[in-house]
Amino acid sequence: QNSAIEVLTARARWLENFARTTLVGAMLALGIAVFAKPLIHLAFGRAFDPAAPVLVAFVLPCFFFYLYTPLAQWILIQRRQSWSMAVSIGSSLLNIVLVNWWVPRGGIWGATLAAAVTHAAMALGHLRIVLSRSDFAGTEHDWWAVLRSIVAFGVAWLIVEWRQKSAFIASVAAMAVFWIVAYPHMKRLAMDMAPMARRVWARFNPSGV
Repeated sequence: QNSAIEVLTARARWLENFARTTLVGAMLALGIAVFAKPLIHLAFGRAFDPAAPVLVAFVLPCFFFYLYTPLAQWILIQRRQSWSMAVSIGSSLLNIVLVNWWVPRGGIWGATLAAAVTHAAMALGHLRIVLSRSDFAGTEHDWWAVLRSIVAFGVAWLIVEWRQKSAFIASVAAMAVFWIVAYPHMKRLAMDMAPMARRVWARFNPSGV
């Protein structure tokens, strides 16, 4: 019985951390998309400003990293490495096909699209294994938190991607949409981070001023 409780506790803790990681990843990815031009300008100079749309587009496959990495780690913890390897191999083969198909036709945009589809395939493949092989019901509260973060990022990213000619307006709208959709989980993250922030503040401000 104790062993069963420990398994349930570990599963719940992993799912909670997965939801938190997804939200943080979405916030970081959206931040890069919103500030793509200033970041490129700062890193490489004004001459590279036209590359900002490419960075905005490539943020999408980067976000999927925050999805499939925790899923793959959970599969490894469950000692189902062969399943994770099968998804990785399948995604790699898919990437080879897509790169050879889309890059000659679309150049850098073809490569970006191929990367997005490949990373999405890895995320969905690992998600299917986790849901079917780990006794998750799929209706747990934190799964909805993950889904909310994905939707919030996806809609916000589309706003930035489609409205780059009105960059400031698009950025404000994207951040507003993300805030509205993900607010319950952002509030929960802030509450979780508050004790850590207080400890850091106390460490660097021992006088309490």
